[in-house]
Amino acid sequence: MVSAADVEAALKSKLDATEVEVEDIAKCGTSFEVRVVSAAFAGKRLLERHKLVNAALADLMPSIHALSIKRCKAPEEEARQLRDASKTAAVNVTADIYNGQAAPAGMFDWMVDMKAWFQDTTTGQLSLEHMCGGALIGPDTVLTAAHCLEMEDGTMAPAGALVLEVQGAPYEAASLAVHPNYYPAALVAQNTDFSDGSVDSPLVPNYDVAVIRLAAPVQSAQPIQLPAADLQLAPGQALEPLFTDTVCAVNNVNGANSCAGDSGGPLILRDYITGAATIVGVVSVGPDCDKANYGSYTDVRLYLDTIAGWMV
Repeated sequence: MVSAADVEAALKSKLDATEVEVEDIAKCGTSFEVRVVSAAFAGKRLLERHKLVNAALADLMPSIHALSIKRCKAPEEEARQLRDASKTAAVNVTADIYNGQAAPAGMFDWMVDMKAWFQDTTTGQLSLEHMCGGALIGPDTVLTAAHCLEMEDGTMAPAGALVLEVQGAPYEAASLAVHPNYYPAALVAQNTDFSDGSVDSPLVPNYDVAVIRLAAPVQSAQPIQLPAADLQLAPGQALEPLFTDTVCAVNNVNGANSCAGDSGGPLILRDYITGAATIVGVVSVGPDCDKANYGSYTDVRLYLDTIAGWMV
């Protein structure tokens, strides 16, 4: 039988965790809830963090029937959350965007919260959990990142597993479209034949873009507009993108940056005279957000024809 102490010891040893809380839910050594703070999570997406936890417990997993990961944060995120919690409710700073802050109602009404159904292997109970972000670009069309739809085996999630929330209202996904040249990271890791650097190379595009069609149109929000193909972005500091189809960006005023859980969300330009917003990037894979002062985004301008074809 596995004990809570066994799980705690494994997480501390394998992840060099600074804080670990383990609860034996069933009181019989088969079901556990864990909360972990580790530097290993820095800059990682939620799914990647969960994979690290499962890998750390690999030796114990044959005896564990259910594992619920309630929290997996990097030390800096944990410290910031504690600082934010001590502030007044009038300044509600979210831990999802580095140095971000609460937005006025309606300012980003085309934002989409992509959730997925997960099933407890012991109880069979389903729970709806946040996966990624997205942007409403048509009444029934959401633009997001291809890697958001990727499952652990390299296949794409079925549309029926997703629920998209816009202004708190849920919408079912009817279909998915992923760029045909996108190659899932899971398959890259499993394949030993890419010695020529043709996949995940800094010299090639990543094609990290996808569209989700909704089963019903959104009535409560106006879609964000797509950019013109010849839209010019003001050049800034010279950075080193991981791929040829990405742009890098950061808020130079307060250092706000995308991080874990923000994948698929939009990088926008806003006209503060008219209030109109234009999506120019989609949060993609990039450098650890606690180690770099910029985020990496798929350049939407390069995929306008592909997106238009998906919207037909």
